Amino acid sequence: EIFSAASIIAAETHELGDNYYKTQVTRILAAKPEAILAATISHFLGTFIRQLREAGYTGPIISVYEAEDDTVLESAQGFADGLLLFVGYP
Repeated sequence: EIFSAASIIAAETHELGDNYYKTQVTRILAAKPEAILAATISHFLGTFIRQLREAGYTGPIISVYEAEDDTVLESAQGFADGLLLFVGYP
């Protein structure tokens, strides 16, 4: 079991097409999260992960199974190691 209980301590959004997440990353990290759920797709997710790691975040990053897209790994530029994926079942 990775987490026995979870609560949302910060929530940020972005516009599709954004590639710079410094404001969101700064606000999220200021909340001192134990883990981050990144609910975005494609290269946006990879870029977000890279910017989180570059800002010093070392904790778990969780995303949806669509994150297995090659563009995520390419845009994360090596920072996606340890990315946790979940799949919801009905």
